[in-house]
Amino acid sequence: EAGGYVFENLSVYMTLVQLLSPALGGGQPRVLDVGCGTGFLTAVLARMVAPQQGRITAIDLFERQVEHAERDLKSCVPELLPLCEFARANAWTYTSDERFDAIAIAAQCEKVPENLVRLLKPGGRLVCPVGPLVPGKFAPFWLVQAAEQPGAPPVHNARAGSISVNFLPLIP
Repeated sequence: EAGGYVFENLSVYMTLVQLLSPALGGGQPRVLDVGCGTGFLTAVLARMVAPQQGRITAIDLFERQVEHAERDLKSCVPELLPLCEFARANAWTYTSDERFDAIAIAAQCEKVPENLVRLLKPGGRLVCPVGPLVPGKFAPFWLVQAAEQPGAPPVHNARAGSISVNFLPLIP
């Protein structure tokens, strides 16, 4: 069945979290975790926003991954589970009435998903690896920051972070 287990690389997630953390400083941060996989990043983000009563929405294209992430949080860090909601969803078509302070995409994108950029709050950040899907080739993280002023375009930084990554593709 599609959507099997994936293996985590701590330096990849440390870099992703470092790039998102400036957007998590105030209020009750809302975070979208795209490609929640094993739930590792979901747990890290939930731990970061817990002191401010923030919330995480974790989505994955594969129901098996969503179940895996929720089960892992329940067994490893059950105190964080009330901060998280899980759903099977296609990131390329995902919409929400909710706006997010941070969006983490743990999957390789050939281009930045603009539908997700539109879900950012003013000053919010989206981080994802962007580049052509070439087996064995690593892609840089991209940082997109929503403008603080309504109506102003977001800022797309071509490269962010100190490493490149090799994720599974964000499947359309």
